[in-house]
Amino acid sequence: MKYYLGVDGGGTKTDYILINEKFLVIDRLQGGTTNHEALQNGYDGTYYELYEHIHKLLSRNNLQIGDVKDAVFGLAGIDFCFQHDVISKSIVKIGLSKFLLCNDGFLGVKAMGLSGKQSGINYNSGTATCCAGIDDSGNMLQLGGIGELSGDFGGGLTITQSVYMLIYRELFLKKAKTILTKYYFDEFKITNREEFLESARFFSESYIPDFRKKLVEIFFIALNEGDAECNKIAHKMASKGAVYISAMLENLRFEGNVNIILSGSIHSKADSARYIDLLTKELENKHGSIFNFHILETEPVDGTRNWIEERNS
Repeated sequence: MKYYLGVDGGGTKTDYILINEKFLVIDRLQGGTTNHEALQNGYDGTYYELYEHIHKLLSRNNLQIGDVKDAVFGLAGIDFCFQHDVISKSIVKIGLSKFLLCNDGFLGVKAMGLSGKQSGINYNSGTATCCAGIDDSGNMLQLGGIGELSGDFGGGLTITQSVYMLIYRELFLKKAKTILTKYYFDEFKITNREEFLESARFFSESYIPDFRKKLVEIFFIALNEGDAECNKIAHKMASKGAVYISAMLENLRFEGNVNIILSGSIHSKADSARYIDLLTKELENKHGSIFNFHILETEPVDGTRNWIEERNS
């Protein structure tokens, strides 16, 4: 029997799947982040996380690392060749010789399971944002994904910081009012601006479960109710996404309509239809009706299964 391994490592969690020779997923396991940028011990932390969970998945199926014939790793934090080389060495150290390692953003293209050509552009918006494209010839390109250094604007980090910033501007700088203030005060039992200022500690301390998730929910509630300040943020997010996708078209080669996959929790789980509409309209205004838009509803780790089948058929 041949077995294969798929790993999708994001900013907060990592999904592992075990695949048999018929390319069927036979077991799944979830662990913490494998992003070296989010781990206290950096690249060593990535190695230990991968080693522990891969061996756990294999051992409970009475398998050893030598039984794995191929693997696909899509990991957050693979943005440069140096990072790719360091983590590749860790994977070899674990015991794998044949594998594909890339940024997790590329998995969205393969996870769609689109018939015909397995090409497209995945704009991922989860904790952060990243744009990854695979063209009709298999050429791959990543844009963004390194935060402020690449000018990223979107994802949960952008939204949560923007919520606090807009309320701060209203309360302390006497700038435009936003209905975010009422929702924030009600949600977190805030009664005055001094208490609001103190609540900044929630960003780094575990006082409130799902604090950032609640801020994202508040943002989209306010956006959908027509809040002008939230609308400005949403327009900026959409414009940044359109810039990345447009740059993909200039750097990669696609024939016919281009598949645009919108993945990540902001696209697939949040009540973000209004923002997505801004993004799609901006792209169509710039390029015309050349896109097939898809919201990625399946787990990105399923893209590793499709990729493994493509590599081994």
